Amino acid sequence: MSKMLLQMSSNYPLKIWLAEDDLDDAIIFSETLKEIRPESQLEVVENGEQLMEQLRANDTLPNFIFLDLNMPRKNGLECLKEIKTSDELKLIKVIILTTSASRTEKQQCYDLGVEMFITKPTNYSDYKSIIYTCLNVLNK
Repeated sequence: MSKMLLQMSSNYPLKIWLAEDDLDDAIIFSETLKEIRPESQLEVVENGEQLMEQLRANDTLPNFIFLDLNMPRKNGLECLKEIKTSDELKLIKVIILTTSASRTEKQQCYDLGVEMFITKPTNYSDYKSIIYTCLNVLNK
């Protein structure tokens, strides 16, 4: 069976996945998403292996994946390579959301086809603004 992305329009809630091993960061993301897009569906995975297993197991793919680079088992860069080289997964919009500010990692991610590379902000207001911007700019 062919996998399909959910349609992105005002008639459908967004299906968003977060690959994040830090529980506090996952909670902040979840609370932020509830404020700015309460109709969205959020799935959180704790590591890269779990992300890739879930992507292979689901018939309906997420609209967006927010992906941390520094995760156990399989890091975000490895996941990004798998996603963007897969015919079934490459259309998923991937946003890197990480503590890394490495120019090398950032360039690697853009070379692989990531939509945005975001270094996690240190305050909630900036965090909320960034997530809001990502979803509104990329949800077209």
